[in-house]
Amino acid sequence: MNEKRRFERIENGWRLTLDSLSVDLPMTDSSDNPPYDAWSTPDLIAHFGEPMQIPIRYSVAPLVPPKSTTMIPLPSPTSPEPISFFAVLDQRRTLYQYGVPVRIDEIGMLLYHAARVKEMLHGALYDSSRRPYPSAGAAYELEIYILAAACDGLPVGFYHYGPREHVFELLLLPDAQRQMMIDDAIRQTANQINMVQIALYITARMRRINWKNRPLTLAHQDAGVLLQTFYLTATALGLAPCALGGVNAVQFSQWTGISASEEPLMSGFLIGSSKS
Repeated sequence: MNEKRRFERIENGWRLTLDSLSVDLPMTDSSDNPPYDAWSTPDLIAHFGEPMQIPIRYSVAPLVPPKSTTMIPLPSPTSPEPISFFAVLDQRRTLYQYGVPVRIDEIGMLLYHAARVKEMLHGALYDSSRRPYPSAGAAYELEIYILAAACDGLPVGFYHYGPREHVFELLLLPDAQRQMMIDDAIRQTANQINMVQIALYITARMRRINWKNRPLTLAHQDAGVLLQTFYLTATALGLAPCALGGVNAVQFSQWTGISASEEPLMSGFLIGSSKS
């Protein structure tokens, strides 16, 4: 795509042109060379382009209906040992080495403290909820899926997290696709891990947020906030967290059958027991 793009100087900056699409970029210096070589064309369009049309606001419920009739209630959370918030910030690390398989109650505590629905809210524009992490306009468009490969008390499989009931909903996923997802997660860490215990995948229901200004930016922002909440909660619980930065959204949709247009993948996150 970069080979087809053209920059031309305009009065107040630069204009990027790609076929019939053009985006005006701000001036950053007086050089005759466009200072945007470090940017990819899609990022320039996404960051500087003006929304051409605000999509129709759909009446989308704040929570999705259960995705399965097979549900696994997560254990009631216990109170973890108290630890200073600033100690959690200081101790937060990406960890690649696991110990024994992580337990289902530990995964349950992670999701309870980081992502559960605490309260349902009725609003003038739309109904929403209150959760441990913030969300743009309290839309809470993010969904969490769980790939369980080695978890004590949780059968190997692929699940959706029901944040209101605090349950796992079992979804169908062939063994071949599950193994491809495991292999891909290991590659995403540059093979610094040799196994997967739990992989969390975060998607965004775009109809829940797409009428806002720059909805994809907001969805990525919300996913980043949720990742940090996972990191800090995992650190407080003594677990081993690792965000995945390069999971292919198209492949994820092909592997799982989750619609890439309705619910694109935002990010992935590995969690396991700490080796120490």
